[in-house]
Amino acid sequence: MTSRELTALMEKSPVSCHKALVKEYGRYVYAIAYNKLRGCGTSEDIEECVSDVFAALFMQCEVSMTATAVRQRCSRAMDKLRTKLVEVGLGR
Repeated sequence: MTSRELTALMEKSPVSCHKALVKEYGRYVYAIAYNKLRGCGTSEDIEECVSDVFAALFMQCEVSMTATAVRQRCSRAMDKLRTKLVEVGLGR
């Protein structure tokens, strides 16, 4: 999936986005965790590591989406303010 597709899916359904990320990258992340932890960790440790990776990724996605939404709303509010100022003769 592209980042645009993931962003659209995140806006539509965060749960579906999380499932898509795990489906798309789960084996890859597991292979990395397995290679790093084999010999010093249990299979539960590896699974927990994979879960932690996706939890952190998902939290970052939520934060990014929230920040983007806030920026967009602020931008719209500033545009409306500029328009009002122009209408009353106080803006350019």
